Amino acid sequence: MNKKLWQITREGDFKESIIDVYDADPTENVDFRLRLRANTIGTRDDTVKFHGVRSVEKINFSDEKEISFDLDWNNQSNGCYLTASLYLCPTVTNGNPKEEKDWLKFEYVGVPPGRNARCVIATKIEGKVKYLYIHRGLA
Repeated sequence: MNKKLWQITREGDFKESIIDVYDADPTENVDFRLRLRANTIGTRDDTVKFHGVRSVEKINFSDEKEISFDLDWNNQSNGCYLTASLYLCPTVTNGNPKEEKDWLKFEYVGVPPGRNARCVIATKIEGKVKYLYIHRGLA
């Protein structure tokens, strides 16, 4: 991972926390992707963990941008304790962007039973959270 472009952010106790870049295309083509991998089995239940990356450089959103990601929860039989979020935050922080006063988030939250998740899109402006979209029961 190019440390001139990306800064790792992490908090909490992990059994394993890996953040790297890999080539997802096994052919001669190159398809570099950011990979975040976490294992929290056997860690403290009373802590919230997060790990991710933030851009070192400011991203200019005056032009259209396309952001996409694949979420793989490793075939969990019960995803109700899992959450994966993407925050767009104007504040430079090495901590959890959720704690900042302004952001836009795209999030998947595991819900029981089994492998269900819900999609949440929300903003936080001047410390006030507003939910823009919640889809319940996405399988």
